[in-house]
Amino acid sequence: MKRYFILFTLFVWFSAISAQDVDTLRTWQEDFDAFSEVEDFDSENWQDLFETLDQLHQNPIDINEATMEDLQQIPFLTDKQIEDIQFYIYRYGKMKSLNELIMIESLGYEARHLLLNFVTINEKTPVSSINLEKLLKYGKHEVAFTARVPLYNRKGDEEGYLGYKLKHSFRYDYNYNNKLRFGLVGSNSSGEPFFGRNSWGYDHYNYYFMLKNIGRLKAFALGTYKVSFGMGLVVANGYSFGKMASLTSLGRTSNNIRPHASQSESNYFNGVAATVEVVKGLKLSAFLSNRNLDATVKKHSSDISAFVTSGYHRTETEWDKKGNTNEKTIGGNIAYKYKHFSLGLTAIYSHLDRKLSPDTVAIYRKYYPQGTDFFNIGANYGANFSKWSFAGEVAMNRDNAVATINRLTYSPSYKLKVMALQRFYSYKYNSLYANSFSEGGSIQNESGVYLGAEWMAADHWTLLAYTDWFYFPWAKYQISESSYGCDNLVQATYSTNSLRFIGRYRMKIREKDLKQADALANNTQHKLKLSLDYLLGNPLTLKTQIDGSLVTFDEQEQGYMITQSMNYNNMKHLKLNLSAGYFNASDYDARLYAYEKNVNYMFAFPSYYGEGMHLSLYIQYYIKDKLQLSARAAHTKYFDRSTIGSSYQLIDKSYQTDLDFQVIWKF
Repeated sequence: MKRYFILFTLFVWFSAISAQDVDTLRTWQEDFDAFSEVEDFDSENWQDLFETLDQLHQNPIDINEATMEDLQQIPFLTDKQIEDIQFYIYRYGKMKSLNELIMIESLGYEARHLLLNFVTINEKTPVSSINLEKLLKYGKHEVAFTARVPLYNRKGDEEGYLGYKLKHSFRYDYNYNNKLRFGLVGSNSSGEPFFGRNSWGYDHYNYYFMLKNIGRLKAFALGTYKVSFGMGLVVANGYSFGKMASLTSLGRTSNNIRPHASQSESNYFNGVAATVEVVKGLKLSAFLSNRNLDATVKKHSSDISAFVTSGYHRTETEWDKKGNTNEKTIGGNIAYKYKHFSLGLTAIYSHLDRKLSPDTVAIYRKYYPQGTDFFNIGANYGANFSKWSFAGEVAMNRDNAVATINRLTYSPSYKLKVMALQRFYSYKYNSLYANSFSEGGSIQNESGVYLGAEWMAADHWTLLAYTDWFYFPWAKYQISESSYGCDNLVQATYSTNSLRFIGRYRMKIREKDLKQADALANNTQHKLKLSLDYLLGNPLTLKTQIDGSLVTFDEQEQGYMITQSMNYNNMKHLKLNLSAGYFNASDYDARLYAYEKNVNYMFAFPSYYGEGMHLSLYIQYYIKDKLQLSARAAHTKYFDRSTIGSSYQLIDKSYQTDLDFQVIWKF
C-alpha cells in the first residue's frame, strides 16, 4: 500500500509539469481547512461554522444592500473592514463590479479573494420591499436529500441498535435575497429508527422562519434559532473562533439572531426572537424558548446528572434520554452605538423541570452548574477607531461569580494586525449558553493573556504568530489541582494566484496528572504542518501536505501523515476531488486531523492514529444549474489492527468504506 501511495503522489506531481498558471480563486473550504486544522477540534463548533459559511456561499449577500449585521455574518471580516466597505458604498455609490473591492485598502489580498465567495452584486432583484409577486418571482427554493451508506456492519447494527445503519436527511430552504428565509430539516443518524418509534419519521426536525431588515424590525425568528450578544460570556450558542481565526478577524464579535438550519440537535433555542431598532443606534432584542433536552437521569432519583448533546438515539439507553428534560428560557439585549463607541447589556434566565445535580465525587465537577434555575447578566463595551479598537465584557451569574474578557487591537494598515486579549473566568462562574475565547473549552475556571500578530512582510508573504499563557485555578479533567500552560504558534504563508505554501509550527504545554495521580507533569505537544497548493490550468489543483506530531509526557508518542490530493473544477458542470493519505501515529494522543471534501452541509474532519491509509473520491455534477448530484467514497485501511472501534461501534475488519450521496434541486 505504501508503494501505491508513492506512485499516486509521483503521478499527480508529474501531471503538473506542463500546466500553465491561471488566475483561479481558492475555494472557501480550503481556507476553512487551514483554520480548523490548527484549532483544538470541536466538531459541533466547527460544524456550525462550516454550515453557516456553506449557506452564505449558496446564498451570497448583495454587498450594495448589506447592513452591518449582514456583513457580520461573514466571520473573517474585522470591524474596520466592515466599516470601510459600507463607507465606500456610502461615498461612491453602489458598486458596479466586485473588482472595486480592491479600492478598499483594509481588504488585503487574502481577505478580498475569500470575500468573493460570499458576496454578490444583484442588479435584477428588487429589495426595497417584500410582496407576494416578488416572493414568487425572485425567491430561491432548495430541496436536498443526503444519505450515507456504510459498506460494513458495526456490532450495534447486528444487535443493539433500534434502527438500520443508513444515515440520511432532507432539507428544504427558501431564501428571498437574505431578507426572508424559512425551511425544514429532518435527520436520522445511523442506528436510529425511521418511523416506528419515531411516529413522525425522522428522529429529529429543525424548522425555522427568519425575517431581516424590514423597516425598524432588524430580525425576527420563529422556530429554531441561535443568538449571540456581546463577547459571549452570557449567551452565544453559535460558533466561536479559536486562537488563530480570532487573530485574523481581530476578535470581532456581533449581536445577531440567526436561524438554526443545521442537523445539530443541541445548543440552540426553540421559540421566538426579535431585534428592533428603536431609534438610530439603539436596538432592543428579546428571545423566548421552550424545548426538550436529552439528559442522563440519576438512579433512584428524578434529578439529572448531565445533558447529552450527541443527539444519538440508537439504543434503549439512549432512547430513554431523549427529550426527558424541559427547559424554558427568556432573555434579552440592549445595544447602543454612537459613532465609535458601543455599549450593551445582556441577560438570560433558564428554568429546568428536573434538577441538574452533577456527580461531584470527582473534584473537578464541584462547581459545575447545579439546580433548576440559572441566571446570567453581562455588560459589554467597545470603541472602534481607524487604527485601534477596544472591546470587552463583564458578566455575573446567580452566585455573583464574575467572568470578564477584554481585547485591544492595533492595525495601522491592512499589512499589520496586532491583538492582545485578557480573560478571567472565575471557577464559580457558569452559564449554560456562554461561548467565548478560551483554552479549557468552557467559560469557567480560567485566566489568561493572549498576544498575537499577523504581518504581510512582503509581496505574497504573510507571517502569523501568537502566544497564549493560561492558568486554571481549580481542578480540571485529568488535572487534580491548579495548573498552568502555554500555547505558541508561528506560521508563514506564501500565496499567489497559482500557488500557496503554508509552513506552521505549534507547541502547547499543559500540566496533567501523572498515572499515579500524585503529581503534575508537563504534557508537551509539538505539531508541524507543511502544505503546498498549485492552482494549475485545465483547471486543476494539486495539493501536497505533511503533518507531524510529537507528544511528550510520561512517555513519548509521535505521528506523521502525508496527504496528496487533486481537484478538478470546470466551474460549470463538474467538480472532482481525489485524495490519498498515509498516516502512522503511535498513540491516540499523537493523532492527526485531516479536512476532507464532502457533500454540501456535511463536515468531514476525521482523526487518524495507528498505521494505515485513507482514500477518498468526491464528484459533483450540475445539470443546467438546477440539479446538483454529489457523491463521495471514503475508504480507510489500518495495517496495525484487525478491528476498528469498540462497543456497539466495533467493526470486525481492518478497513471501512463509506459512501455519501446527495441530490439538490434548486428552483
